[in-house]
Amino acid sequence: MSQTCPKAAFEATEWYAIHDGSTCVRVYNEASDVVQFTDENGSVFENTFDALGRKKDCTISKAVSVVGTDAQSFQYDGLSRQTQAIDTVGSTDATVQMSYDSLNRVIEDSQTYTGGTRNVTMTDFDSHVISQLQFPNNRKIDNTYDLLYRRTDVADNGGSTIASWQFFGPSRVAERVMSTGRRTALGNTRRFATSGGSRNRLEQQVV
Repeated sequence: MSQTCPKAAFEATEWYAIHDGSTCVRVYNEASDVVQFTDENGSVFENTFDALGRKKDCTISKAVSVVGTDAQSFQYDGLSRQTQAIDTVGSTDATVQMSYDSLNRVIEDSQTYTGGTRNVTMTDFDSHVISQLQFPNNRKIDNTYDLLYRRTDVADNGGSTIASWQFFGPSRVAERVMSTGRRTALGNTRRFATSGGSRNRLEQQVV
C-alpha cells in the first residue's frame, strides 16, 4: 500500500508498506526526481541532480548493522551519456570510466580500485549489439544474435560455446543450454536436465 501527500511547495512524499511491516519512503522534488529515499532497513539515500535531471551524487546514511557503499557520484558528457561512476566505501573509491563511439555504443569501460586499473573493451559490434568483448587478461568472448537481435550464443573466441538460448516468440526464453550440458527449460515443458549421466527434472518457471 502506498500513499502520497504534499511535504512542501513543489515537493511530495510517498511511502509504502512492505509485507514484513517495514516502510519505504520516497521524497520528490518539483521535477519528480527522488531527492531522498529511505529503505526498509532505515538507510537514507540523499540524491542531488543537475539542471538536466541527471543524478550527480548520492549520499547514504546507513542504518545500524548495514555495511557497504557510503556515497556515489556520476559524470556525463554533452550527450547525457554517463562517462564516470564512483562508488565510495569509507575512504576507498571504486571508479568506472566509460568511452563511447559516434553511435553511442560503449566501447570500453575502465575500472579502478585500490590503485589497480582493468579495462574491458568491446572490440566488435553487429549493428548496435556487442558481438565481442576483450577482458584484461586478453580473453575474448563472442556473442551471436539472431535477426531479432536476441543473443543466442556466447562462446570463447575461436573456442567452445559457453551458453546458448532458444526462444518462444519474439522475446520469451524457452531453453538455456550451458557448456556443461545442463539444460534449463522455461515455461510448460516436460524436458529433463542431464548432468553427469543422470537425468534430473528441471526447475520450471513461467516467464
